Amino acid sequence: MSDPAGSAAPADPKRPTEAETERIKLSACFMNGVAIAILAIGGLAPFFSCLYGSTPSPQSLLFLATVGTVCAPTSVAPRLAARHTLNGLLR
Repeated sequence: MSDPAGSAAPADPKRPTEAETERIKLSACFMNGVAIAILAIGGLAPFFSCLYGSTPSPQSLLFLATVGTVCAPTSVAPRLAARHTLNGLLR
């Protein structure tokens, strides 16, 4: 049976509006971009710098290995935060 007045059912107050949904998706996209930047700049750039650049000293190799080892796993944190943010839309 249809409503004679033609009014729509009231919106679920727990459900985010379309604007809120887009804001959440944009925030998650930004966090994912930060994760990619951390990985590219800290994890991959030192490797390619050594591969295609001049021969670095042993001290700089240790520094580059340390930076790469720290930045690669660190890039996972913003990515997980983005996933958590998007999972909030499914609830």
